[in-house]
Amino acid sequence: VGDAHRRRGLVEQLDRAHLVRHRDQRAADVLEREHRAQEHREVLRLAAHRHDEGVDAGLRELQRPGRKLGTLGFSAGGIDALNASLLPEAGVSVTGIVYGFGFGQWPAQRIQSFAGPVLTVTGALDEGSLQASVDLIQRRAALGQPLELHVMPMVGHAYAQPLFEGGKGYSESATKLTWHAIDGFFAWHLLSKRP
Repeated sequence: VGDAHRRRGLVEQLDRAHLVRHRDQRAADVLEREHRAQEHREVLRLAAHRHDEGVDAGLRELQRPGRKLGTLGFSAGGIDALNASLLPEAGVSVTGIVYGFGFGQWPAQRIQSFAGPVLTVTGALDEGSLQASVDLIQRRAALGQPLELHVMPMVGHAYAQPLFEGGKGYSESATKLTWHAIDGFFAWHLLSKRP
């Protein structure tokens, strides 16, 4: 009987310790999510109207009569790619964004100003990028401007970056599919001789 009481007491202590650890881990997870959300909002605030002189200079350097240019941005760089396409003097004909975010709720006038077709590629588990892409595709469709969207199954944000967060979210197969989609989209819009 004494052993049974001691075991039950140990089990109850272990259960309490597990609950405390679980509660502490949940609290840490909530704080981490809040911190990331704050960082995300700050990136969006800074990038929404950022004008990169270096990108502008590079695009001007690449311009040639009859040459079509495209921009491609990953993550927050997607906003940079879109911003570059808003500059008529840059000569951008097509824009690609891979797991980008922060552009889905831009004003219609700004969305209407994008030069040429837009491609977005995102992970199915990347809620922010997926939602931004869905918002953008709906808003472009309402303006009569198509957007090509590819959703990579079972991957989240930064799946094409093997060093991001120690490679936890890296997916070689999704990365290959992403580059295939990018290559096809840019070749179709920049190289093909369509009427």
